[in-house]
Amino acid sequence: MPPPKKFEELPLGQRVQIVRNLMPYPALTVMVFLRRDLGYRIVNPVWMFGTMIFEIVASVLLHPPTGINTLFIFAIVSFSLGMFQRFKRWRELDRGVRQHSYYIGTSRFRFAWLPMFLQKNRRVERFIDPFICFIPGMVLLFYYPGIGFWLAMSGACLRVFEADVYEKEQHQNLDIVDGLIVSEIQGQVVEKFEDSPTNGKTQPASGVPTGVGDDIHEHIKRRKAKQTISQKEP
Repeated sequence: MPPPKKFEELPLGQRVQIVRNLMPYPALTVMVFLRRDLGYRIVNPVWMFGTMIFEIVASVLLHPPTGINTLFIFAIVSFSLGMFQRFKRWRELDRGVRQHSYYIGTSRFRFAWLPMFLQKNRRVERFIDPFICFIPGMVLLFYYPGIGFWLAMSGACLRVFEADVYEKEQHQNLDIVDGLIVSEIQGQVVEKFEDSPTNGKTQPASGVPTGVGDDIHEHIKRRKAKQTISQKEP
């Protein structure tokens, strides 16, 4: 078995895909603040806990000797909010509330007075939420580098994560529409042959054994008749 390749030796497409697969984890740390109704399974305790440990280790390594370790506090609060939302979703599921368990949430900034253009197609979640994370992160980068860098990175990850989810939903909707069109075409073909004046007549399946031929069937009937007569004779 060949040894696994290093990350630098992988093709560019695979490296990009690996990075994109990791982006939901930083995004989750800010989604628990920005979204009020995350799905039960999207706030997975293992994912949230692993990300919290990574943040804590990074905060210890990057934190200066003096001052408040803001990234450490952010990691604890983010994990706590995630578990709180998971507990709320479980209570709602127990009461019979229907919600997709991997729903990535509705933005707290989706106000009723916003233009319909922003409310459609999750534009608030796809653009405004990442902007709200990224810009403060860039500002805090000069004063609190740890939390500033994490917020800016999480905002960028959230933008990519939302784009990936939106693209998958679009492809899923297009597949459904394509399936409806194909089913309509199939129905038209079935109706065409059902309404045909030669309905009930089928072409013989030449070359394919489909049963006993007429000549063989008559021969079998004659043999059975002869056997019956011979049995009746004394």
